[in-house]
Amino acid sequence: MTDKLRVGIISAAWGVQAHLPAWRSLDDVEVVAICTSRQETAEAAAAKTGIKKAYGDYREMARDPEIDIIDVGTRPRLRHEMVTAALEAGKHVYAGMPFGMNASEAQDMFDRQQGKGLVGMVDATVQPTPAGRLMKEKLDEGFIGEVSGINCSFQVQLFTAKSINVPDYAWFADASQGASVLRNIGGHALHALVSLFGPVTEVIGTGSTKLDSWPTSDGSVIKPEVHDNVFLLLRLASGVDAQLNVSWNAANAHGFNLEAWGSKGRLTLKAPGFPQAFSTTLHSGPVGTYLDEPDALVEIPERLMTIPCGTVRADTEQIGVFTLAAIFRDFVDAVRSGKEASPSFKQAAHVQKIIDATELSYAQRAWIPIG
Repeated sequence: MTDKLRVGIISAAWGVQAHLPAWRSLDDVEVVAICTSRQETAEAAAAKTGIKKAYGDYREMARDPEIDIIDVGTRPRLRHEMVTAALEAGKHVYAGMPFGMNASEAQDMFDRQQGKGLVGMVDATVQPTPAGRLMKEKLDEGFIGEVSGINCSFQVQLFTAKSINVPDYAWFADASQGASVLRNIGGHALHALVSLFGPVTEVIGTGSTKLDSWPTSDGSVIKPEVHDNVFLLLRLASGVDAQLNVSWNAANAHGFNLEAWGSKGRLTLKAPGFPQAFSTTLHSGPVGTYLDEPDALVEIPERLMTIPCGTVRADTEQIGVFTLAAIFRDFVDAVRSGKEASPSFKQAAHVQKIIDATELSYAQRAWIPIG
């Protein structure tokens, strides 16, 4: 292994928009290859971004001995085969979300990663926001005392009766691609919940499709095959209950809100849209405050606003870059130290089990244990 860890990215979309600048913000990493579904598009992306190598076949890139890490940023339908190819070639893997099509795929990727002794991390980007990390510290310090309850709501407006606000996400409507409101934004919320409060033992949920047509800019209409609103109750191993609701077509959506209260007080993590490093805030209130005493904004310490051996700051308004760079920093450190880092494949496999159990509970209308 050279002094700099060498990265190959599978994706010329979000992989170039956010992952590439995040990797390049770390001074002990070099992005050396990019892969797309066709050689000509890979070469065009490589030329545009100044990346040395271009691949039209992810298996060929996985076999490249001059790559240490593969960043798999494609659709969930392709995730398992690409991650498997990288792991079997001895590469450390960073994987996008949703992690897999089902719990079986997720568990297989985790088992392979563990069996090979490699590092595997996933694209759960609420967890590494500075406010999210500070909330974790305060919970571990016992700031709110014994936890009594948890409530999380994640509402965005990706799709409306008038338009698809993010055209690149039109494929979310196709169930065969592995997306849904629970799997996508719900997955990010579940990673945050599990990382802060521990594993889930059982779940019950209900899902529905309230917006049955997505109008496109060319006048055509997409008929979504997936749920756009989901409500869950989760029972944690600690004995605490949590509730979660997610929607990607919520009118005047408030964004992300995660609150926990206990014997000493309350902590609330907030973001006006999808949680970003520069927009996510932490609020606190001790026992005894009332309606006319709003939760106080908690100041983020400077140590959480920067990344070791990195050039990007949390207060720089670059969508996704700081949170990704923070995960990548932990990833690189884990590769060098041999220790596990979070959000890990282990955590991702657990989250996928929660998702599968929730989907099963829709049909059975019952609490489903997490296997």
